[in-house]
Amino acid sequence: MRGRTSAHTTSSGSGFRSIRFNSAAVTPFGVLGSPPISSIFLLVILAQFGCHPPPTDPINFEEKVAHFDQAPPPKDPGVRSRTLPLGLPTDDPPRFLGIAQLIAADRSLYISWVPAIDHKTPTPQIRYRVYLSEKRQDEEKFSRPPALETEPGQTRVHLQNLTNGTPLFVVVRAVDEGNDGVPGNADDFEDDNELEWSTIPNPVLYVQSGVNPPGDGTRPETPLPDLHSAISAAIPMESGANIYLSAGDYKETALLLLFEGMMVFGGFERGFPSPFSFPRQHRTRFLSEVQEDVITLVPGQRLCGIDGVEFQGRDLDRNSVGSRKTERAIVAEDCEFRISNCEIHGFRDKGIKLRSKLKQDAITIGEISRCWIYDNTNSGIDMEGIFDVSIVGCAIYQNESGHGIELGELTATAREKSRIVVEGCRIYENLNGGIKIKAIALPGGLSEDSRIRIKIRSCEIVDNFDTGILVDVAYADAIGIDMRVRIEQCRIQGNKRSGIRLDGDARGHFQLTRNMILGNRGEAGIYLTGDCPAALYQIQSSAIIANENHGILLESSGHASLDHTHFAANGKMAFHRAGAAWIRVEDSLLNENGAVATADLIDHCVVSDERQLLASSGTVAPAATRGFPWGLHLPLQTLRLDAENLQQGWQELEPGTIVEWLDDGTPRRVIEREGVRVLIPPLPESSSAGVPVLFVWGVQQQPDVVEDYRPPVGTPLYEAGNPTEQQVDGSAAHIGPMGAFFAGHPGIDRGGPPPSRGLELSWIDPPSGSYIQELTWKLFFTGSMVVPEEFRARVYLDEVELTNVTIKTDGREVRVSSDLQVSAGQEVSLVIPPWPATAGGRPQPLDHSFVYRGAYPIVDELDRPRVTAVPSTGEIIFPELRPVRVPLVITSVKGLRLQLLPLLPVGGAGWRIRIVTRDSGTPVLDVTQEPLQLIGSPGLQGNLQWQTPPIQAGTEWDLELTPPGGPSFDSDGAARLLVVE
Repeated sequence: MRGRTSAHTTSSGSGFRSIRFNSAAVTPFGVLGSPPISSIFLLVILAQFGCHPPPTDPINFEEKVAHFDQAPPPKDPGVRSRTLPLGLPTDDPPRFLGIAQLIAADRSLYISWVPAIDHKTPTPQIRYRVYLSEKRQDEEKFSRPPALETEPGQTRVHLQNLTNGTPLFVVVRAVDEGNDGVPGNADDFEDDNELEWSTIPNPVLYVQSGVNPPGDGTRPETPLPDLHSAISAAIPMESGANIYLSAGDYKETALLLLFEGMMVFGGFERGFPSPFSFPRQHRTRFLSEVQEDVITLVPGQRLCGIDGVEFQGRDLDRNSVGSRKTERAIVAEDCEFRISNCEIHGFRDKGIKLRSKLKQDAITIGEISRCWIYDNTNSGIDMEGIFDVSIVGCAIYQNESGHGIELGELTATAREKSRIVVEGCRIYENLNGGIKIKAIALPGGLSEDSRIRIKIRSCEIVDNFDTGILVDVAYADAIGIDMRVRIEQCRIQGNKRSGIRLDGDARGHFQLTRNMILGNRGEAGIYLTGDCPAALYQIQSSAIIANENHGILLESSGHASLDHTHFAANGKMAFHRAGAAWIRVEDSLLNENGAVATADLIDHCVVSDERQLLASSGTVAPAATRGFPWGLHLPLQTLRLDAENLQQGWQELEPGTIVEWLDDGTPRRVIEREGVRVLIPPLPESSSAGVPVLFVWGVQQQPDVVEDYRPPVGTPLYEAGNPTEQQVDGSAAHIGPMGAFFAGHPGIDRGGPPPSRGLELSWIDPPSGSYIQELTWKLFFTGSMVVPEEFRARVYLDEVELTNVTIKTDGREVRVSSDLQVSAGQEVSLVIPPWPATAGGRPQPLDHSFVYRGAYPIVDELDRPRVTAVPSTGEIIFPELRPVRVPLVITSVKGLRLQLLPLLPVGGAGWRIRIVTRDSGTPVLDVTQEPLQLIGSPGLQGNLQWQTPPIQAGTEWDLELTPPGGPSFDSDGAARLLVVE
């Protein structure tokens, strides 16, 4: 039974006291049993956290609540307002941003948050649970009773009787009234956020600028005059100190070193009348008087950091770039930190610099929460090294020559984990890209068996001048790093280059789920590159709409699985395979894309025009459905506007027509005013940044522009689903739900994505689309559980299931094999049914399917002249495009530069080139792992060039050449090999 006036936490480690709260232990800032917060008080709190009530919208007929925007500059890092549509599943929890402010005091904590919203429980009736732990990322804390559960509508609490010097990690979750509408019952739904804030209760030192005479800082009445004095006073304090700064300008003239155990909190009213700070109302501002960094967080193992302070790197009297005289605001190295509620702008280099030494046991841990980082000459946040860092609820924008967030070197040491989480952030208008992450390996095997986790969730990454998100895996495939990248529930829109680029040069799992990829320029909405065949790209339940070129472009050796995704109004193909990648597309919708899509296998898709799919070239195109038989599921028309003259785009539309800008979910009506047709409300200010597209919904009395991604039974979107697969509840699979979000909004939609499945496929060897000679696979899984013994797999030869399949599981690895022989050209399918899930999670709802083809035997061309490393040529014939092996004699100690010309069929992508032993065919050197250059010139189209490293002179090996997989083996191929010393 939940306690309303008391709650308990149990010991989770040495020195952690049991905490008991009662009505006497909670201050008036969070009185248990007090009446719900009034609407006036709610608006006051929203304003104090940089949040304002929404403006009146003359055409939006929906009620708007919990608006999180503030007029720039700076913009609030929270999500934009979006009401919840009716008819959502009743078990959806509230949408909630977590903690907004956490202030540590002497044996106590002050915590506040912005109210949650819910689809059925009014905001004033939502309750909140406060979870505490001594351990960072302690999942077990959610299985214990919360330390506190509030009364309905309460948004502040004061926790007392804590132990000074004991680190605590705090999470607040919102709870609705459940299906029965009665609070406090077991069926109440709690949101799943894990947005954790770190803190240490400690004695307080008070600082107030300009105070005269200065005091000892131990009481509000006797404050110290500056932060430097407070740090000096805190150094002798055994467990550290919490330093409170009142509003005012602070001109610190010396470099400030913040030591472990010290937290600085700004934003207090002068005189400290309230224990809560309001940084947006009571400005605590550091004005740059130093050349290098304002504050350095020094190495250590106990929390240090800063909250509620504005860092200004530009002179007040001048606005030119030259007036930026300070390098960076905050630098942190090999420490545990928190940076929250800070405003950082105008610095000559980066806003925040995080780094760690590239060696064992060196790591930088912490969180950057609810900060505004803008107008810096280089990147907003720059990171290099080994990290476990969360960047949550931040606005990072208009940084001039770098990225919003840049990780130039992200790595991990052997058997350890590095983790980067970016959640709930708005990253926009940076003059380079939005987020750039480059993963590297430490030399000498120091990264073997390590794990790298990258998660970008619920972010808006828009209008950046390069790629929205770039993840570059920049280490060799042979290095044993367990790489996992998740990008989920994000709006990625209007970026000048691709929306997302993933460069998979090593094996790993790249999962993109419930994203909106809208109006990006460059190569594609999603651009996939990389040389590793074992890289697995999984794109699910997304809306990929109105990008300038392709929706998805694969110039990769990896393989991709696309499902439940809506491709619409892209300038070129919905999806296109331009390299050796293998693509399977299923249960997806295509309408009004600019060119025919290409893939290896297309199953159970619905198209609005048969020209969207190509039935030749090996694809399996479903029966095309003309027109739009889905009613309001799709707009009536798509208009691509002239970027130089947007208004001309709707002059021909009938007055009263409802249109939508780039699938933003906002209805706009065409009206006639003084002979000119205008939109009410007008387009957003950033409308010129992306590809300008309008969706026309027709003349309606009440605007309804939200696509229904949950089609009813009997509609084509439902019935087109794969009949051979089942959903979790046992019913037949269908094509819906598709698209990114209910109501077309990323936000903090906790009800959207399913819980973690606990076990995820990371890579499979050989990858899909390979030509194989034996039935043997190795699969590697990652997640919070090991592969269960009851794991299943099915193998088909030409659609006939085999019965003699052996499955062996070993921790996270699975080996699937059969001793049957594969004939050349046979189709092979490996199907992995849904596997068991962790407690409380959901299993993979549909089968994983991988398709292969039996390889033709290698043809030894022993009657051909041997190719030597002197200028010479040797003709190579590929009978029916089968692999061949050519004798190769190495007579030079230099690397070889080789060319194949002219290729027939024309093309260079997908070739496998290896040097193997003469007797057994064991690979000596896999040239495919080196960059292959496709040569193109008048009269010489489709030539292939590559470079080998130095090879021992005087050896005799074979050069093995495997053509790229094609739809048939009906014709011969030919080329001439040119080897240049």
